[in-house]
Amino acid sequence: MYQKISSFQSSPHFPVVLSVCRKGFRHVFFASLRSVFSQYFCFLIALPCSIILTLATFTESAAQTHILGEWQIMEARNTAGQSYFGTVNINPLGVSAYTLDWRTSAGTYSGLGLMQGKKLCVGWGTPQAAFGVVVYKIESDKLIGAWTATGQDGKVGVEIASRVRAGIDSERYIEGQYEVIGENPSTQSGYEGTLSITRNNDAEMYNIRWNFSTITYNGIGIREGNYLYVGWGMSEAFGVIMYDMTKDSYGQGVWALPKVNITGMENIRKK
Repeated sequence: MYQKISSFQSSPHFPVVLSVCRKGFRHVFFASLRSVFSQYFCFLIALPCSIILTLATFTESAAQTHILGEWQIMEARNTAGQSYFGTVNINPLGVSAYTLDWRTSAGTYSGLGLMQGKKLCVGWGTPQAAFGVVVYKIESDKLIGAWTATGQDGKVGVEIASRVRAGIDSERYIEGQYEVIGENPSTQSGYEGTLSITRNNDAEMYNIRWNFSTITYNGIGIREGNYLYVGWGMSEAFGVIMYDMTKDSYGQGVWALPKVNITGMENIRKK
């Protein structure tokens, strides 16, 4: 998500283990870890095996070709309760990501998506400003995330957010302050910063804010179980939609906007 911190030089074909001393702790990065199924540039930050395996689940979710093609919007409602109709086209982008293009009675939109199991998480925005999508797995006092954004050509980065002050029942209540460390997949460079999460309302909607040394990003997230699905943008026009693609040729979607306390819905069927 951020492209500042010093680059970690690595071979494009072999994992390279790099040790970095930060605040007295030793962080071990495995840069450019590749497989035929994924372009994730995975790294490890002295994490337990359970968290390392969590990162692998994003790889397993890649390249689900059955979701590609044109979909009809069967039933949809915006956050004001108004119905709309139209189509959405889903196409592959790189190895692990997807582009989505909506043509609807409410307008024309573009998005970037990542699959997690049977869930398609999409961040959308406008062509005039950068936007992206993040899928976080909630693991105790850490959030383990995969992300992509405009300008990344479908490459997927990894981000780890560690809670600054552990709270009671941390997996249930994810609100709070986090320290972030991650890797930009295009530059293969590391970055670090902070992340704040606040709950938007009584529903599972969350305001997300990343702070880095020279730039700030804002996002909106929807939580389902142990996953947080986030869309972010550099303008006011962005959002997140999460489709449940469990049923063949059918997707059930819920979506959210920043600064809006209720969700919209969008159900689609493959044409």
